[in-house]
Amino acid sequence: MYNTYDRTYNAPGVRGYSPFGQYGNRVQVLLDGHRINDDWLASSFIGFDLMTSLHEVEKVEVIRGPGSAVYGSGAFFGVINLVTPRRVDEFKVTAGLSMVGDGGLRTYGKLESPLGRDGGIRIYAGGLYRQPGLYTKDTSAPDSNTQQTLSSNNLGEEFAGSFLLKAWLGDFTLKAGLNDRTQQIATGAYETIFGDQRTQVQDDPSRHDYNVDKMVDSFVQHAQSQAAHTYQERLFLIGIGWASNGVPGTLNIASARAFSPTANLDVRFRYKTSGAKRRPLAPQG
Repeated sequence: MYNTYDRTYNAPGVRGYSPFGQYGNRVQVLLDGHRINDDWLASSFIGFDLMTSLHEVEKVEVIRGPGSAVYGSGAFFGVINLVTPRRVDEFKVTAGLSMVGDGGLRTYGKLESPLGRDGGIRIYAGGLYRQPGLYTKDTSAPDSNTQQTLSSNNLGEEFAGSFLLKAWLGDFTLKAGLNDRTQQIATGAYETIFGDQRTQVQDDPSRHDYNVDKMVDSFVQHAQSQAAHTYQERLFLIGIGWASNGVPGTLNIASARAFSPTANLDVRFRYKTSGAKRRPLAPQG
């Protein structure tokens, strides 16, 4: 498994397969077991469009190979599950500041506190800023096979912010998350004008869910969970409009917006076999 980056989105690749334009929609990304791929292109968020840092992630689980029968259609190549901590030992507040790559600055803050004897709360917030830089690309000159190199400065500026909440008390668990990211389009993608600093993409995924895990009797455990996930993407594109005959037309300024809310209710029953006596398969002795 590896990462590809087209200067706008990161996407996971598996076994040499990660074509541009598919945005990792064959890899399922989970947060504490809940799907967070968007519902528009099934894109798998693995960059700053997911969260600004991994300070609130306890471990990363990776399942390689087809898993669509268990995790859904987006798990054709594999599953990535981000697991956040479930335990709080004492009240604690932490904060940090760090550099990210060339010209990036990241900050975060965390609060964790116990709630009674069997509860706790964890709150995380983080922010990121990455300054623009120089971008170059090789292309063919119009109406000829001559190669030319285009360059543009002050492109690729990025802002991102993340918020995570996780609280539990007894049988009840509440989780919520929000991420907001805005980045300039440095490559001239989506038929935009290369080098125009006004083109940008903005992603606003959010999610919340609650779980109730209740013991009905000594043998049957009943678990109920409800989850809601929303994804919103806004594109502010500035490009050349094309007439019906393929001749370049006038300057076209367009704003596209996609909003995809989803919700689901899941009721599960799990039978506990503790206390049952095992019978031998064959007579002993």
